[in-house]
Amino acid sequence: MPYREEPRERLLRFFNEIDRKDGKASKWDLRTIAGGTNDQFRAWISDFLLGKFLKEIKEGKHTYYVKTEDGEIMHRLLKNWRVFGPAFKRIDGKRLKRKDEI
Repeated sequence: MPYREEPRERLLRFFNEIDRKDGKASKWDLRTIAGGTNDQFRAWISDFLLGKFLKEIKEGKHTYYVKTEDGEIMHRLLKNWRVFGPAFKRIDGKRLKRKDEI
């Protein structure tokens, strides 16, 4: 079975691409990461990231995306997932989970 990328890994790829493009990635750059189709792009960018984590900028005929302040925070958390991931799993829910429960 082929490897299926986890959502947090793909989200990290979006943010890394924006950084790689000097803070402003094109719609095409992010569309290829989303999976290449309009539906996949819409699910990731329009329905999830846009407004809270990304901001859209139009320059002539081109559309670019930059990280918001919350997007910067999310990017730092994802880059340090080994530290924060287990902590988030322990506090998710109605009570603090024990280490052996995660």
